[in-house]
Amino acid sequence: MTDFHTSRGPTGGGRSFPAWGILALAAGGVILLFILLAVGGLVAYSLLKPTPDATEVLEGLKDEGLPVGQSEIYTAENDPNELLGRPGQYSGKVTFKDTRLSTDDLAGDSFDVRNGGSIETFENEEDAATRQEYLKAVSEIPMFAEYAFREGTVLLRVSTRLTPSQAAEYEAALKEAV
Repeated sequence: MTDFHTSRGPTGGGRSFPAWGILALAAGGVILLFILLAVGGLVAYSLLKPTPDATEVLEGLKDEGLPVGQSEIYTAENDPNELLGRPGQYSGKVTFKDTRLSTDDLAGDSFDVRNGGSIETFENEEDAATRQEYLKAVSEIPMFAEYAFREGTVLLRVSTRLTPSQAAEYEAALKEAV
């Protein structure tokens, strides 16, 4: 095999590098470049990945086989909390009924977390985390208790009338849906 030589001027005295060493170094560089591009692409995708809206997440929960029944999509005009679209609040919301639950005495037949759950989407993770912390504080009062799971900018709230294992099904499905 051919050796590659380096020279230190007219007197010689250079070092030899075997051809296989140069090829191995080049191959290693190409592999490293591909790894960096792949990791960079995944990071860029996660940063540029659009936030799903509440209805897309709802469909994702259904696709995961959860017993989601009727639902209501909220707008700024019909949101009972009057938070949709307000600064620092959710940008999308849908409430749904879980078909395993009978109508709650407190909530009646309304679209209420006590009858199933609610999906809230936010412009950024900080707003979603702030809302989750607020709900956690409010849930200290037993009549307002609920499960709240967050995945990025999506907050899923489900009724405490569900068993812990049923609530965990929603948590797992949220991770898949987002």
